[in-house]
Amino acid sequence: MALTADHKGRWAEDQAKGFLQKKGYEMIVSRYKCPYGEIDLVMAEGKTLVAVEVKYRRYFQDAAQAIHSPQKQRIQNAVCYYLSQDATRNLKYPFIRFDVVLLCQSQQPFHIINAWQTQDSFYGL
Repeated sequence: MALTADHKGRWAEDQAKGFLQKKGYEMIVSRYKCPYGEIDLVMAEGKTLVAVEVKYRRYFQDAAQAIHSPQKQRIQNAVCYYLSQDATRNLKYPFIRFDVVLLCQSQQPFHIINAWQTQDSFYGL
């Protein structure tokens, strides 16, 4: 029986979560969904809230190319929504970062820290 895309995605997210937890990241929520988008993994590294996008493909290059501007915008919007749902989150995590974990069939996960940046307006500046 072949795995569905959803099963592959869940497997990849579990692999990325374990990989990042071994690096000292704290898991906050997995598969966060809201009206504005979805975040694969919401994690913390100290006082930094880290939104992690996980991509699994046969080759790393294909995984890296699978992240497009509209998807980045949806993730950013989902982070804003996540923070807006509890005022203490902004105090607990004054810093925000967007990371990517790439997975492929025959390699160790590849972690891209601060994979993209947002405009100052994202932070209300």
